[in-house]
Amino acid sequence: MDWGTLIISIVGLLLGGGIVGQLIMFFVKRSDEKKEKERDFYRVIYHKLCDYYSSLEEMRLNCYKEIHKHGTLTEKSHTKAEENLLRIDKLLKSIKSRERKCRRHGKPNSEICSKCNSDRQFVVDLYDESKALQQEAANNLDLIDNYWSNHYEQTYSILSSYANIENFIYARKGCDNKILACIRIIDQCTRSMCSNLSFKKSSDWDFEDALIKQTASISVALKYISERL
Repeated sequence: MDWGTLIISIVGLLLGGGIVGQLIMFFVKRSDEKKEKERDFYRVIYHKLCDYYSSLEEMRLNCYKEIHKHGTLTEKSHTKAEENLLRIDKLLKSIKSRERKCRRHGKPNSEICSKCNSDRQFVVDLYDESKALQQEAANNLDLIDNYWSNHYEQTYSILSSYANIENFIYARKGCDNKILACIRIIDQCTRSMCSNLSFKKSSDWDFEDALIKQTASISVALKYISERL
């Protein structure tokens, strides 16, 4: 219900078109316009914070997707490498068994020698493949550990686009103190994340933890702002 319109209507009915009635309606209307401007101001901040929240969530979900992909590839590489090592172990045991048979007979068997030589080459091939698989696994783990530094440009660009929201609030006086305090915390966290992303090693701080704390701070600010809309 638009209480301002209702009050104007009631005043109009009670006082008619007299000067006092017009004056009262003028002040009521001006108060309503002031409140609407205030709501418009808070709507702008609200939508900006919603966009920021969505951007951070998208960043986090993309990270999880990439980690899942590289984690799956790492597991596959390790599994295949372990299977190769088991096959190598069986092949070496088989070669040794045939070598013992040759020694017992006192002379090499051409068929056995051919089989042993083939198996020895297969052992070398399997070993080389295992080394390559282990390196692939190590590379995928490295991509997981250094995800945020590898996506520095994109991440920094998103964060910096939401820096200094407090400056926008200063363009209008009389912002609610609770909301202003929340915005200051959000801005401080944004600057800290940009700084750490630029100058700290990924192993020295937890970017994901900072990301989660930032979304929580934004949620608190959105709650307070929604109460003023």
